[in-house]
Amino acid sequence: MADKLREHFSKIHIPHGRKGQREQREWQRFQIPGATISYQLHSLLGWRQKAFTEKTYPLLDLSKGGLAFLTDSPTKSARRISLLLLSPKEDFLRLEGRVKQVSPMSNNAVSNRYRVGVQFEPFGHRPGWNAPDTLKVLERLEQNYVPSNTA
Repeated sequence: MADKLREHFSKIHIPHGRKGQREQREWQRFQIPGATISYQLHSLLGWRQKAFTEKTYPLLDLSKGGLAFLTDSPTKSARRISLLLLSPKEDFLRLEGRVKQVSPMSNNAVSNRYRVGVQFEPFGHRPGWNAPDTLKVLERLEQNYVPSNTA
């Protein structure tokens, strides 16, 4: 039975990169016009802090492995984060992830001064993971928003 469960989760688990490896993107990044993010940080002990942000922040790009958004308050890398993806043409989507990168923006004209890169937690039926149906929604969004190759 354990082997069957392991095989099942290996099919839907999205692997995390290993420290020291050169980053390689496995999924196409895409943009959703007008999409924004609301987020909720977790404490170091795993407890969620406060509620989701009242303010929404611009989504920069999205893939099946993660997303990037702009914010006006920096956070530390490796923090767990819960996200609400809000799109004008879609229902909201809740995602679980980990902050992987925080970069200050050099453009003073940008009011949201930090770019936050988030890697999604795996997809499966475990606490803290993203629901498998969430991956299906991301695949549908990818089909709708990734430009077709015109070779």
